[in-house]
Order: sequence, then C-alpha cells, then structure tokens
Amino acid sequence: MMLELDTAWFRHARDPRPVVRRIEWPRLAVGLRRFRPMQGSKAERLATCPLWSPVRLRPGGRRRLADVLEVTALVLDYDGGTTVDEALDQWAGFERVAHTTWSHRAEAPRCGVILPLVAPIPSDGWSELYKARIEEADRQCCDPSRAYFLPAIGAGGPHEARFEPGEVLDLRDEHAHILAERERQKAQRAERARARRRQWATSPEAVEREVRRRLRTDPEARRIQAERLGAQVITRPSGEVARRIPCPSCGRASCYYYIDPHRARRAVCEHMNSCGWRGHLEELGAT
Repeated sequence: MMLELDTAWFRHARDPRPVVRRIEWPRLAVGLRRFRPMQGSKAERLATCPLWSPVRLRPGGRRRLADVLEVTALVLDYDGGTTVDEALDQWAGFERVAHTTWSHRAEAPRCGVILPLVAPIPSDGWSELYKARIEEADRQCCDPSRAYFLPAIGAGGPHEARFEPGEVLDLRDEHAHILAERERQKAQRAERARARRRQWATSPEAVEREVRRRLRTDPEARRIQAERLGAQVITRPSGEVARRIPCPSCGRASCYYYIDPHRARRAVCEHMNSCGWRGHLEELGAT
C-alpha cells in the first residue's frame, strides 16, 4: 500500500490559510528535490517562496499549534555546518530526503532532512519526542505547527538534493513512552503536593490555624471552648452568651462572648472603663 502523508501548503511565509493535501510519499519526495528559482533579497523570498508543513490540521485550521492534530513526517534543519552526506548518515537505514537550504554555501553547509512516518503522531507530546530524539539538528523545529521553505535557488550554493530508500521511520512506541513518562511525572508531582498538604495539615502551626478558624466561625467550637473555660452559658434576647470567664488583662471573671460568631466574634471584658480588654477566643485561658 502506497504511503500517503497529510500536508499543509502555504504560498509564502505570511500566508495564514493553508491548502491541505494528502499526498503520496514518492510524489512528495520528488517535489522536495526540485529547487525553485527565487531571486531578490531575503525579505522578497519571505514574501514569495512557498512553504509546506507535514501535518494534519483540524477542518478550517490555520498555521498555529492549536490547529495541528497530527504530524506526518520528521523534518530536521541542520544549520551548524552539517553537510548533506553527514545529515543523511545520521539517519542511515531509514527512508529520507535531504536538500540544501537557501543560505547554504560550500564553506558553511546548511541542509534539511525529511523522514516520512509510518503512522502519524499526535501533536500532543510531539515537542517532547522531538527534543528527546534530536541532538544535532535545530531543536526549534520541535514546534508541530512549524512550516518549512521548499528548496529554492537564489543565494548560496552549490545546491544539491538526494533521496535514500530504506525503512519508514516509526515513532509510535517512543511517543507512547513520552506520554507515559509525562503521566508518571505528573502523578509524582501530585503525590508530592499531597504529601506537602498532609504535612502542612498536621503541623503545630496548621493545627493552631485550624483552631483559630473554628473558634471564629463555628458555634459548636465556641460552645466547647466555653465548657473548657468553665464559663456560664446563658440565653439573652440577643442570643446565647458565655460569661464569667477570667479576663486575660485584669484577671477578673468578667469576660463574655456570644456563642453565635455572626452576632460578635470577639470576647469582651465587662469592665470597659477599668480594663476594656477585647480579643479573640483563643486568647482566653492562654496563660
């Protein structure tokens, strides 16, 4: 069965609307070895030289990461002085095409290598897979939405392009491993976060914070505090009041507070003129 690849094609670098095609790999391999004449400056080339991207886009999708569903070929840019022969040798045994790029010169080699995939790879996880698999090529090509200039002549040279038959590259197992490793690390982070929360929840500081919170919001906790302090609980028209509690300031059994925190959260000393203490419930009986 003939290998077919989903692809997207752009008229120039600023074209946001691709033409999507499913193309047979042998036909694509021929097109990737044909150099197009492109005269003028780099800016003129950006405005006229067509690009392609080995991806399957969602219907109506554009050249952006959110619209890429799958990647159908591995494309590598070698900009660090790697020759076509050296780039091809790095992928010996696999079917591949290599061609020099626009700015290639004999004294400063630059080339690209394209390897079709036996099965498309989902865009989720592609960047991690690319970075894990690639060492010498441009790692910025890990972006699944990246588009690549078609071979062009107009600067540099001499240019060349070659096709090498071989086994079609299969990255499915490596991609599955990447996703599994991601989930494993995610589970580890979640477990560490749970451990930190458990540690936080049982620390003396956390217990103290929880006691303060409940004494300021929970009527039942405030009733228990009254019992602990030996307070007298009476009912007034305004609500239940815990009274006759020793005052932290003057020492007299003159503090009171409402059981319902919505009525008043704080405890108050009845001797407003001679003492005037006012504070939170956790301060009562602290000394």
